[in-house]
Amino acid sequence: MTANRLTDCIVLLALSLCGTAPLSAAESVDYLKQIKPLLRTKCQSCHGALKQNSSFRVDTAEFLRQGGDSGPGFEPGKADDSLLLGVLTGDAGFKMPPEGAGKPLTPDELALFRQWINAGAPTPENEVPEQDPRQFWSYQTPVKPAVPKVKNNAWVRNEIDAFLAAEHEQHNLVPRPPAAPAVLLRRLYLDLTGLPPTTAELEAYLADPSEEAYGKTVDKLLASPRYGERWGRHWMDVWRYSDWYGSRGINEIRYSQRHIWRWRDWIVESVNADKPYDRMIVEMLAGDELEPDNPDVVRATGFLGRNWYKFDRNVWMFDTVEHTSVAFLGLTMKCARCHDHKYDPLDQVEYYRFRAFFEPHNVRTDALSGTVDKEKDATLGMVLKDGLARVFDKELEQPTYLFQRGDDRQPDKEHPLTPAVPVNLTKEPVTIKPVKLPLASYYPALRPEILQEKVQQAEQEIKSAEAALHKSDTTIQQVEQQLADLQQGSATETDARPAIINERFQQPNPELWQTVSGKWEYIDGCLRQTNTGAFRTMVSQIDLPLNFQGGCVTKPWNRARFIRSVSSLMPSTSVMPRPFTPRSVTTNRPCRPSTAQ
Repeated sequence: MTANRLTDCIVLLALSLCGTAPLSAAESVDYLKQIKPLLRTKCQSCHGALKQNSSFRVDTAEFLRQGGDSGPGFEPGKADDSLLLGVLTGDAGFKMPPEGAGKPLTPDELALFRQWINAGAPTPENEVPEQDPRQFWSYQTPVKPAVPKVKNNAWVRNEIDAFLAAEHEQHNLVPRPPAAPAVLLRRLYLDLTGLPPTTAELEAYLADPSEEAYGKTVDKLLASPRYGERWGRHWMDVWRYSDWYGSRGINEIRYSQRHIWRWRDWIVESVNADKPYDRMIVEMLAGDELEPDNPDVVRATGFLGRNWYKFDRNVWMFDTVEHTSVAFLGLTMKCARCHDHKYDPLDQVEYYRFRAFFEPHNVRTDALSGTVDKEKDATLGMVLKDGLARVFDKELEQPTYLFQRGDDRQPDKEHPLTPAVPVNLTKEPVTIKPVKLPLASYYPALRPEILQEKVQQAEQEIKSAEAALHKSDTTIQQVEQQLADLQQGSATETDARPAIINERFQQPNPELWQTVSGKWEYIDGCLRQTNTGAFRTMVSQIDLPLNFQGGCVTKPWNRARFIRSVSSLMPSTSVMPRPFTPRSVTTNRPCRPSTAQ
C-alpha cells in the first residue's frame, strides 16, 4: 500500500466516523482530502490509469474537467450544468457507479462535488496523474545494470559492494569497519546454517589468518546439509508447506496430502544440490510431465498437492491459483476472482484463464513398493500407509468458466476459457503442446521396479507354498504308515482278545446298560423299543478301549410303518488311533447277540 493510498484510507475513515456535514457557502472544499479520495474509491477502478471506460479519466482534476466520449466533465462555476454531477445523481439518464459495482454517493458527498465545482474547482498546481500500473517496475523485464564506478575501490570486493559503495557516496556515508573475526564467523554460521559455530570451529578459524580462511568457511557451510535445512525452511514458508491435517483421531485427511514430507525433503535436497531456481519451479508445477518415471522429480508436485481440500474443489482451485501467483509471480490474484483488479493490470477473465492451466489436475498417492500395507481413512476408505503424493492430469477436457462475481454457483457456461498467462506478465503468447506419457504414469503399478518386486514376492510365496506342500506330503505319508501299522497290529490283537461285551438282550442288565431315553422293554427274550423317534438311547456302563470292533443284530417289529436306524457313537473327547465303523445288521430272524471286542 502506497503512502497516498494510506492517506486516502485515513481520510475516508475520518469521514465515515465523523460524518460529512454540509458546508456553508463560506467554507471551501479541500480537493485532496475530500474530493480525490471519493474519486479514487468510487470511480477510479473504471476511469483511472489502468482503465478508462468511455475514454474518461478521473485521477486528476484536469482529466475530470476534460471528460470523455460523452463530453466535458464540468465547467468551473457551473455544477448543475455539469455532466459529472448529472452522472453522479442520475440526472444524465444513467448513474455512476453502476448498480452492483459499488455504493452510490450520499447526498452529503454530492454536495461536496457541487460546492467544489461552483467554487471554481480549485486544485493544487502541477497535479501528477497516477502511474500506469503496467509500467510498474515489477512488470518490466529485468535488465542487468552496469556496475557503477566508485571512489572507494579499496572497500569493494565484488560487484554488489560496488552498488553499496555508490549509495554510500550518494548519501555521504562512510562504511563501517570490518567486524572482528569471531563476530564475522558467528554471523556467517547463523546466516548459512542457522547454527552458531562450535568452540572448535571458532578456534580453527581464528588460528587461520590467511585471506582464504573466510572463503573456505563459506564453501564448507554451503556444502553442509545444514545449509539446505536452514534455507529450505525459508522456501517452505514461501511455498506454504505443511503436513496433512484434518481429524487425526479418526485418521481423516481434509487438507494437504499424506506423505507430503517427500516434497519437504525435495526442497531441502534441491537447495543443497544448488538446483537452479527455474528448474525447481518447473519440477513443482510439471514434474509429472517433465520426468514422469522419476519419483525424485515427481515428488516436487507436492507443491500443488498441498492445496488439496476435501470438501470443495473450487476452494482447492482458488488456493492453487492464489498461492502459485504469490509464490512465483509476487502477485496476489484473488481480487480478480470476483472483479477486475483495481490496482494491478489484471482483469477477471485473465484470472480464470490462469486457473485453466490447473483445471484438469488432481492428486493421488503412488505406491513406491509392491508390498506396502494399507490403513483406513475415516471417509476415503483404505489408503496406502506409505507412498508418493503427486499430481496428475485427470480430466483433460474439463472446461473452465468465469464465475460471475466470484460465485461458483453462477458460472458463465456460454464462454468457456482456455489457459493463458495474463498479458502483462509475458511478451509472447503461451503455446500448449501435448505431452506423451509412459504407460506407468497412468498405472504406477507397472513401474519396472515395482513389477520386479512383485515377481520376487510371488516367487518367494511359491517357494514357501512348495515347502509347505512338501512338508504336508511328508506328514501324510508318516500318518498313513502309522495308521497302517496300527490297523495291522489292532487286527491281530482283536483276533486274540476275548469279547468285552457279549449281550443277547434277553433280560435287563442294569450293571451293563443304562437307559438314557426311549421306552426299552424285554419281551419274549428280546429287547424292544416301542416308542419310536430320534435318539432312543442305551449306553454301556463299561469303558471301552480306544480301538474295538462291535456288531449288533436288530429286527424292525413293524416294517411297514417305521424306519429304524441303529448306530454306535464315540464320545467327542475320544481319540481313536484308527477309523471305527460300527456294523448294523437287519434281519427277520430272532434277535442275535450284540458283541464288542
